[in-house]
Amino acid sequence: MENLHLINTKKFKTITVEFRFAKEFDSFSKARLILLSRLLCIYSEKYPDKVSMTKVRDLLYGIKAGSKVRFNNSLGLMFIRFQFVNPKFLTDVKMNDYIAFIDECLKHPFISETLFEEARNNLISDIKRSLEKPRNQELERIHDLISEDIKEFSNYKKDIISDLEKVTIDELKKVYADLFTDYKKDIFVVGEYDDELVDYLSTYLLSNKECKEKDTIYDLKVREDIIEDTIADQSYLSIVYQSPYTRSHEDYFAFVLTNMLFGGSPLSLLFQEVREKRSLCYFIDTIPNRNLGLVRVTTGIDKDKFDEARQEIDRQLKRLRDGDFDQALIDSSKRLMLNNIDSISDDLDDYIDFLYNNLLSYYPFDIDEYKEKIMAVSKKDIQRVASNYKPYLCHFLRGINNEETL
Repeated sequence: MENLHLINTKKFKTITVEFRFAKEFDSFSKARLILLSRLLCIYSEKYPDKVSMTKVRDLLYGIKAGSKVRFNNSLGLMFIRFQFVNPKFLTDVKMNDYIAFIDECLKHPFISETLFEEARNNLISDIKRSLEKPRNQELERIHDLISEDIKEFSNYKKDIISDLEKVTIDELKKVYADLFTDYKKDIFVVGEYDDELVDYLSTYLLSNKECKEKDTIYDLKVREDIIEDTIADQSYLSIVYQSPYTRSHEDYFAFVLTNMLFGGSPLSLLFQEVREKRSLCYFIDTIPNRNLGLVRVTTGIDKDKFDEARQEIDRQLKRLRDGDFDQALIDSSKRLMLNNIDSISDDLDDYIDFLYNNLLSYYPFDIDEYKEKIMAVSKKDIQRVASNYKPYLCHFLRGINNEETL
């Protein structure tokens, strides 16, 4: 039962059962999966959320359930979680009561026409409101631009609205049924579970599909700077670099640490030099795409700081390439990463995400192996990785307030 992942721990008083499904996706399939998740999590009468269960406890004491969707490039992921109080703390509820509840929810989800229409209309409205925010506009625009060269970056918010309008309730029911037959299926159990629960969950693992994250390296041509205006007080600058470093690359861990030094923490060069010392931005961060080798520097600035901020970002990358930084920065960044890794097991979401991402990657590794590989990264490794960052795209969403447009 390699796809049933049992984590027996007394750290939590709850028991968590989480189904995770993975499959390659196209745009229309994404629309259906997102809508299904919204319907199950918020609208279905059989999937109580935290708020409703605070008010009503006529199903089972303390149980809550929900679902969410995430996309890793062309890979679509859906999670369905059940969490309940360990029966040993209760006198009137047994494990088989929880099992019966989970089984009913999974095998007979409540999807009515009325709830379907309400969920779809509200989801479309939520997406439209989200796209009104300048920072989200900039993110969507970056996805639009990159998707012109890399199809895996197809936009799932803006472009998905028209797909949502076409979805039918029968298609949604079929997607739900397909989760258990056509998707890679992994089940995580965290807490003090018993054999009765394990035996029940094992019935869902009679068949399974293989599904791995795909690493693809693109040789992208450098694009001209793109400057676009929006009605907003703040401006947003993104600089995207390409590199050969994906999760399957032998220098992947040096890539992880390099991004930490570049802009991935409050200790980083970008944070200390661009934000703290020179006050050129309100925030700054680096966001790596581990499957495509892309690194995006994202920052919020005043509109007249574009040239200065961009030059300073380039200067900090050059420092990494030239080795113009102290060993102390490497050591402190490693300690920060190790502390973050050590704390993963204290957070249920982070812990399951860490294990699951490893399962989807090219080579599974546990927390200790991860830490060993991080500690092995040298200054020369960081210089080598930084030297292979090539400029690809610079996008500036320039904020212009209403008075200036009159």
